[in-house]
Amino acid sequence: MDINNVMLMQKSGNDMMNSFSDFGIVCTEVPFLPFGEAKDLPSNDWPDEHGEDVYIPNSILLQPFDFDVELACKGDINNDTAAKKMRDFMLYLTTYLSHDGIMVYFPYISDGRVACYKGIDMGDYWQIGNDEFIEFTLKLHVASPDIRVDVNFDDNNNIHGLTKTNM
Repeated sequence: MDINNVMLMQKSGNDMMNSFSDFGIVCTEVPFLPFGEAKDLPSNDWPDEHGEDVYIPNSILLQPFDFDVELACKGDINNDTAAKKMRDFMLYLTTYLSHDGIMVYFPYISDGRVACYKGIDMGDYWQIGNDEFIEFTLKLHVASPDIRVDVNFDDNNNIHGLTKTNM
């Protein structure tokens, strides 16, 4: 499996997980993660003056944001079903969480964020012979848009974990 088609995930104090090798799930569409929109700046709009007085801080603060990831999995209706793979993946995303959320990283865009599960939208389901396929959209929420997730490499230049950095 091409490393670009996966989502790497890591909970605080745990090993990194790979959406494909650990759950049989591939990313079919990953958004470019924006830097984020700015929070509204405090201002006064005096009726007897042109324009407005805006307080410009030393750094612009960012709003939290949501993003969607398109995913798919294939299963065997007689054995390792696509529904079971999806269920195991959802259990990972929604259980044993710390207040930190989950670090997620997308090799395809070389970027990641600390996010939490917000929900899923079911897409298509179909069968061909004994193979079954599910496409779905994972909805994630980023509460701290100023924190970026990056990869750690071992001595052989293999990815072995994720790390958080401030932008």
